[in-house]
Amino acid sequence: MKIKVLFLINNLNRGGAERNFLNQANNLDREKFDLCFATVIKEKKEDSFWPELKLEPEKKICFDFKNLSDWAAWFRFIRFLSKEKFDVVYSTLFFANFLNRIGRIFTFLKTKSVIREANIAEVKPKKEMLADKILSFLTYKIIAVSEMVAQSIVKLEKIPASKISVIYNGIALPEKITERNAVRRKFNLGASGFVFLNVGMFKTEQKGQKYLIEAFDKLLGERPGENIKLLLVGEGSLKSELETAVKSKGLSDKIIFAGLQTELRGFYQASDVFVLSSLWEGCPNVLLEAMINKLPVVAAKVGGVGEMVEHLKTGYLVSAKDVPALKQAMAFMLAENERRQNFKEQGFRRALNDFSLGKNIKKLEILFEKCAES
Repeated sequence: MKIKVLFLINNLNRGGAERNFLNQANNLDREKFDLCFATVIKEKKEDSFWPELKLEPEKKICFDFKNLSDWAAWFRFIRFLSKEKFDVVYSTLFFANFLNRIGRIFTFLKTKSVIREANIAEVKPKKEMLADKILSFLTYKIIAVSEMVAQSIVKLEKIPASKISVIYNGIALPEKITERNAVRRKFNLGASGFVFLNVGMFKTEQKGQKYLIEAFDKLLGERPGENIKLLLVGEGSLKSELETAVKSKGLSDKIIFAGLQTELRGFYQASDVFVLSSLWEGCPNVLLEAMINKLPVVAAKVGGVGEMVEHLKTGYLVSAKDVPALKQAMAFMLAENERRQNFKEQGFRRALNDFSLGKNIKKLEILFEKCAES
């Protein structure tokens, strides 16, 4: 008999957690698992990953919660759990994790709640951390996306380490190689210029783009007249503030805002170095994507990043918010062509060997099987 699993997430808007969940759902073994996929909140499907979800229409559900006190939505959710009798409910992000834990009560603890934690506990709002701590007795298993995330949960939320399994995010090999110059022509980057790439939303300060812009400005000050550009991919409420900062520095022709992009392979192919300037992370997908696309990386050593990148072997690590160090790392990448090429190859092998999607799926399936057997 197949194991019945419900994937539960806030929504399928385009982001790292959403992409990871989509990849896992699409690649779970259908011979072993009977899968349903549900979102908590309704979103515009044309702006989301919904079209990429490989499931029959009747297996895709939205509970359409307006907020946590939406009793009609709670009724729909609880009725659905009671009817379907899932062996495992697997969730990520706070709203979905909260529903998963509370929902277990209404299955008389028969359903196993598996929670995915993608960020270190230190960055959680206090209310969310308190809720996670109180409701931990309803959690059957927590998946931490890195050892650092696992350690922070044990330390700050006082959850036993025995309840936590570390499963790193997984990345698939690119299906095709995109022509390098297509993106360069579209954004007027030039065929021979040196391009730094950053991918991340501008919703909060998390991705640290303002520090990257400052470091890039200092880099240009040391290398006047050189054909160097910074390509920023993403959208969000802080975009206008960042654009104003770029304009005030007179860098509008050097720093390009590419907006939200649904297909990133062309951007990885068009760039020379990927820069992760984040202030906090768990196991960032974009870093793995850059590595698997053979793009050398500069990354802030936050969260699980130090478990993904080995300094001066598979990439260049710096401290978060350290503008001089970030500038120095970018200058190193510009000057050291041979080392840069080595980072590219070593980073690719690291992503392929230790962070493959196949390895991620296998570990997830084993965990689900253990849940169903217990």
